[in-house]
Formats: sequence, C-alpha cells, structure tokens
Amino acid sequence: MNFKNILTPTVRRWMYGVAIAFVPFAVLMGWLKPEAVPVIIPLITAIFFVQSDEKPDADTDTGDGL
Repeated sequence: MNFKNILTPTVRRWMYGVAIAFVPFAVLMGWLKPEAVPVIIPLITAIFFVQSDEKPDADTDTGDGL
C-alpha cells in the first residue's frame, strides 16, 4: 500500500475538515482541554496542509527514507 496514492490532496483536505471539526467537539466532551486548542489547530494545519489549488507543497522527498 502506497500512502502517496491514498493521501491525495483531496483526501487530505477532507481529513483536515474532519479533524478541525473534531476539535470543538473534543473540548465539549471533555477529551481535550480548551488551553490545548491553540496548539492543536496549527498542528492539524501543518499535517494536512493543501494549497488553495489543491496541490501540496513541493515534494521534498530526498529518497533517503526520512
């Protein structure tokens, strides 16, 4: 299974939307402290970032597996 084929910009954008919507729900349910939200939102944004033209940032894969 190749994650590059699964984590397309469209899928990442959908996952971003779900993750962002989950944050206030998690706070309401008491699973996440409100103080953590300013840390969680940028983290979610960094993980699932897709530019407005649905293209991810330039591929920085150096081929060394890192």
